[in-house]
Amino acid sequence: IVVVDGGRAKFLHFAGRKTGARTIPGHVYARSAKRTHELGRDKLPSVTQSKSPARHAIQPRVDLHEVEEERFLKDVVRNLELAFETDAFDELVLLAPPKALGFLRKIIPRRIQDKVIREADSDYTEYDDAEITRVVIALLEAEGRKTA
Repeated sequence: IVVVDGGRAKFLHFAGRKTGARTIPGHVYARSAKRTHELGRDKLPSVTQSKSPARHAIQPRVDLHEVEEERFLKDVVRNLELAFETDAFDELVLLAPPKALGFLRKIIPRRIQDKVIREADSDYTEYDDAEITRVVIALLEAEGRKTA
């Protein structure tokens, strides 16, 4: 199970209803929450035309927080790839808010996407292992899967 948003992530092992989901030690990640001025300039330079007082931006504004979130999600996917390469999972459940889930769908390699059996587009990063267990059981049973 991968539970992630733009700034926090954790990998959990789920062996069924009896044992539930357990956070895997060493697989809890957090992005430092920096203020915009610490990230850099989000307002790009502009130019002034010589015959007019009008100013034109060189290129559109960049949301530096969004850039940081995407960088964090790419790091999470790299860790997921390492887990995949060591056969750490056979199936995968992704729990992420809609925006993060959409970005993950774009960047997760096909070989890992093929292991995804269920997704939920909500933020579960504040949930503890017992609450995530209940969510995953409900998702799997809604699909007709057994969660012995």
